[in-house]
Amino acid sequence: LREEWILDELKQVDPTDATMQHKTTCAWLLTPGHQQVSLSAAQVLASGSPMNAEVRFVSCVVEHPRASDAEFQVVNKAAERLLEVGGSTAVEGKLHFDVSEI
Repeated sequence: LREEWILDELKQVDPTDATMQHKTTCAWLLTPGHQQVSLSAAQVLASGSPMNAEVRFVSCVVEHPRASDAEFQVVNKAAERLLEVGGSTAVEGKLHFDVSEI
């Protein structure tokens, strides 16, 4: 999944563009509760992408701010989805998470 995403993204950038270098990608899928969900429903997120979720955790600074790192964004997005599903009640879920550097 992540490899397909990378190949598609590379087709859309100029060969001299460095935006796809040194980027963390994260393929992820959140399954709330005991739902059975196919891993084919996973999504890919790259560092620097807009998060489009409320920040639920505080990021650290190691060489640069980590708030835009893919793995940090995914954890925040997962927390946001669990809160949307559960409202004010506790919800359990599984976060399938695979991180790689380009």
